[in-house]
Amino acid sequence: MDKIIPIIALVLIFSPKLVREIKDYLLKKEQIKADTELRAEALRLKNSLELDKFIENRNKEDTYNPNISTDQNDDRFDRIKRERN
Repeated sequence: MDKIIPIIALVLIFSPKLVREIKDYLLKKEQIKADTELRAEALRLKNSLELDKFIENRNKEDTYNPNISTDQNDDRFDRIKRERN
């Protein structure tokens, strides 16, 4: 019985700090996860925009060159775009 009181006192003293530390850790972990997802989404959007620009420029080049079949090129780039999304 003599050892229970000091143990309870220690638990009451250190438990709020321990809970706060665990909460901070979990918040930091979630923040890192959210930042990572945000960066990944930004990179996907950037790549998609660059691909769209590339396709648009390629289509403009194809209209100036009558020897290239634009239907075949459109199908190929559409397939590439679908694969990346």
